[in-house]
Amino acid sequence: MNTVNGNTLLAAYFRKEFTVTNPNASPTYVLKLLFDDPAIVYLNGNEIGRVNMSGSNPGYSTLGNGSSGDNAMITFDLDASVLNAGTNTFAVEVHQDDVNSTDLSFDLSLTLGPPIIRGPYLQKLTPNSVVVKWRTNRNMESKVMYGLTVGATTDSIVSSQLNTEHELEITGLLPNQKYYYFIKDGDDISLPASADQYFITSPPHGTVQPVTAWILGDPGTANADARSVRDAYYNYIGSNH
Repeated sequence: MNTVNGNTLLAAYFRKEFTVTNPNASPTYVLKLLFDDPAIVYLNGNEIGRVNMSGSNPGYSTLGNGSSGDNAMITFDLDASVLNAGTNTFAVEVHQDDVNSTDLSFDLSLTLGPPIIRGPYLQKLTPNSVVVKWRTNRNMESKVMYGLTVGATTDSIVSSQLNTEHELEITGLLPNQKYYYFIKDGDDISLPASADQYFITSPPHGTVQPVTAWILGDPGTANADARSVRDAYYNYIGSNH
């Protein structure tokens, strides 16, 4: 739903109370902010993040020092210590970057921080091997379970060394074969198996077969334009992996 604010709005202020029973349910939380243009986020009276805004104590007529584009999105990682057991309050101020700007957007969400904060992603794919890499928000064991079906990922490779940067090379694979995989830390599942989480080993060297590739160069604007490009590609490619 869009709210029409008129052409003279220089800043908007939002406040939301919410309850957290056990802040330590996760060591980290992920705050996702959609904004246009500058914004400052406060939690329980303390500033926890800002974008396109400099200086202290901005007023209603204070303009930002940068433009985000429409419906840009940014995330902040929060430590569990910033949350209270019980009532918490978010306060957000969203400003314009120009007195002639006629649009303003805002949305905010807070979710439990997953242990995996980057990846998993694949490297060095060969007919018989692949490297799986990922990053976690705390030191954990590295373990990948894999197999030929989602329900039979019984093979595994593991490193008991505790790390935040994880890298395992799976070897002894069949060429040109789809393998499903998921990630564990000991007996705990960090990333569950799913039908769209797999890799396909490359065919034997010298094999001739068609390949479909999507090649991007630095698409890191993270706004509505970038998401439109992504969605257009998904609509175009359909089920053709």
